[in-house]
Amino acid sequence: AQGRWIAGWPYIVLGVKGHALEAVGALKLPPNLGTPGAPNSRRVVNAGPAICEVQHLPVLPAAGQALAVSARVQDPDGVAAVVLKWRNDTTAGAVTTTPMTDSDGDGVFVATIPGQAAGQIVAFAVEATDAAGPPGTTRFPGPPPTGAPPLECLVRFGDTLAPGVFGSYRLWVSATNVARWLARETRSNEPVDTTFTYGDYRTVYNAGVRYRGNWRTTGFEDYRTAAYLVEFPKTDRVLGDTEVAIDFISLNQDNGTKQQEKHAYWMARQIDLASIAMRYVHVSVNGSALFRYDALSPSRTLCRSWYGDDDPHVYEQLYPHEPFGNYTTTGGVKKQAKYRYCMRKKHTTVPDDDYSPLYRVIDALGAPTDDLYVARVSALADIRAWAGYWVVNRMCGNSDHYRSASYPHNIYTYIPPYGRSRLHANDMDGAFRTTYSLFPDAGYLPGVMFAKPEFRRVYWRLACDMARGPMDAAISGARLNDWYQVFLNHGITAVNPSEMSAWITARRNEYLLALAPKTNVAFRVTTPDTVTNRTPITFTGEAPVAVTTIEVNGQPHAVKWVSDTTWQIRVALEAGANLLAFRALDERGVVVGSDTRTVTYTGPAVSLEGKLVISEIMYHPAAPSSSFIEIHNLSPTETLPLGGLRVDGIGATIGHGRFIEPGGYAVVAGSLPGYQSTYGNAEVVVGEFNGTLANGGETLRLQVLEGTNWTVLDQVAYSDDPPWPAAADGGGASLQLIDAGQDNSRVANWAVVTSNTPAPPAWKYAVATGTATSSSLYMYLLAAGDV
Repeated sequence: AQGRWIAGWPYIVLGVKGHALEAVGALKLPPNLGTPGAPNSRRVVNAGPAICEVQHLPVLPAAGQALAVSARVQDPDGVAAVVLKWRNDTTAGAVTTTPMTDSDGDGVFVATIPGQAAGQIVAFAVEATDAAGPPGTTRFPGPPPTGAPPLECLVRFGDTLAPGVFGSYRLWVSATNVARWLARETRSNEPVDTTFTYGDYRTVYNAGVRYRGNWRTTGFEDYRTAAYLVEFPKTDRVLGDTEVAIDFISLNQDNGTKQQEKHAYWMARQIDLASIAMRYVHVSVNGSALFRYDALSPSRTLCRSWYGDDDPHVYEQLYPHEPFGNYTTTGGVKKQAKYRYCMRKKHTTVPDDDYSPLYRVIDALGAPTDDLYVARVSALADIRAWAGYWVVNRMCGNSDHYRSASYPHNIYTYIPPYGRSRLHANDMDGAFRTTYSLFPDAGYLPGVMFAKPEFRRVYWRLACDMARGPMDAAISGARLNDWYQVFLNHGITAVNPSEMSAWITARRNEYLLALAPKTNVAFRVTTPDTVTNRTPITFTGEAPVAVTTIEVNGQPHAVKWVSDTTWQIRVALEAGANLLAFRALDERGVVVGSDTRTVTYTGPAVSLEGKLVISEIMYHPAAPSSSFIEIHNLSPTETLPLGGLRVDGIGATIGHGRFIEPGGYAVVAGSLPGYQSTYGNAEVVVGEFNGTLANGGETLRLQVLEGTNWTVLDQVAYSDDPPWPAAADGGGASLQLIDAGQDNSRVANWAVVTSNTPAPPAWKYAVATGTATSSSLYMYLLAAGDV
């Protein structure tokens, strides 16, 4: 097949059903669009008048009521004539041309359409001609998409506004476009022209409407009673957005309360999870009377509003394949066709066909050990948001979610290319019907992820928030009853939510009972007072799942969780008696418990001087958010504490409880997600810094606080000027220390490597001199790595 770009999205995908095979390519965009030094390709001699601010009043005319149509018309050559062309679409009437006049000279032209019978739709357009010679003429609405009928403005007579607090949407579609709509393929996503009204005061002409969520193979029975997606011109947004999704209220497993899905999403928001906002609206499509949800999907708009991302990357899980499975082909290459099928990527503002952010998450989920898994996954996933997907779906009893290995379903995943991913729930209209255990089964992704104690504690903590907060009968029941009363006051049929409230209360009690062993635990240190000649020393203790931070002598320390309630902390010791005060805090900073221990250290005092060097600097990376500084431990025998060390120049301070092993390496990264995305080994990162390293060069000092003074342990002043290697200045290479035993302030001791490809095998040559004492010559490699 051959394709040529005309306009729009510059990628083409040709695939068989199910995407088992596909051909994909980027269409070549002309590199020389534009006509510099010549008349513009879109130039016309006379463009005609500008027509704007077109409106009809009243927005909802009564049967027989005259309709005023107005438009602001301007042209530098003057306006010669403005006419209103209208016709009765319902009766297939002929077009009538009516002059429009500007009676007060303010540039607004007005004409009147006579009143029509109730239920009849009138289509109209405005045409204006200027006073130039030859004259130019403009029409509003403008030209239609290729192959579509002319665009028109529509108004229906006799529609009335439903009283009360609920919003009111109306969609008017011409007979021609209704016929086109009904003749299309069942699942077509091509919109047809519509006029949209909001209440009785706002009209949007030339919006587009199509079916939404049409999973039926035969289509909707009546186009006037379906679910819809309405798309608005970018210059005429509604409620700040370019689209509105109009959906059924609890289409599946309806309990009659009209509150299932809305209440589930409300519960998610109460525990600070990004979630759909739904509002009840009256909807009319060419005269139908519907009560629907205006439902914002958990896609790009939600991510923009919650996370402030102007161009969010969102993947929608659609088909029954594990969305985070590692599907590869020859050479370990990811099968993009498979991911395109089961994790459909939403169009970004800047076009791309890049799935690498998703692949990086998948690779992290495949880490071979628990420690690597926790470090790499937590760098690329907001664990609370991932846990929230299953906590909310399971505790709300929603059967239509990713509940087993064979049923991956209804997941929207937000994956910023160099940030942390988040899961969002979708399609919870069957909530509060099915009882699930609190924790997912072991045989699929959440069972594996939340088997790690560090992540499982997040899960339990979020479940506690859910049970103690929005599932509380005093909170949940009151909200359900309030909405029920609103329905009654507005004459809307709904089932009393008492049975739904009882279901929630019963599940809450069950879940609180299951959570008790995780919450009813006193904070304590189980390691006894001791005397030791080793440092650091590992302390063990217990803590309830509410604990998120453990301090030692007022300093938060890195914690390793070995079970739901058992923790370990490594603490650096000073010579003599060490009085250690432990304090546990929850995520709000409230003290949960405290304990003390005394450890007498009899070994030699640990000095950092001359043992730590800055060994690598990535100051101007090619990949965003991936700058770093590497620290190397020169000691072959000592594990050295890094807690409290400062890298002056970037304002980074390493947290306590971090250590560097003998001969080991540690990294201070500009961004942990950015570092993991680029290098893939977040387990070596001991700290982050805000901001960036100076591309033009700066002085970096590794410092330790001694008393009230900062002592410099190592110092490097790098630059982007020669003789410093140019490849490190944005070329993707880092500055690497050649010999850690030599002075790292010398430029000659720094180099760059422009490729990570290992050098090919080569002969090594040795020269020996001296007096031979034997006829045999022996050569030894003294240690691993010697050459």
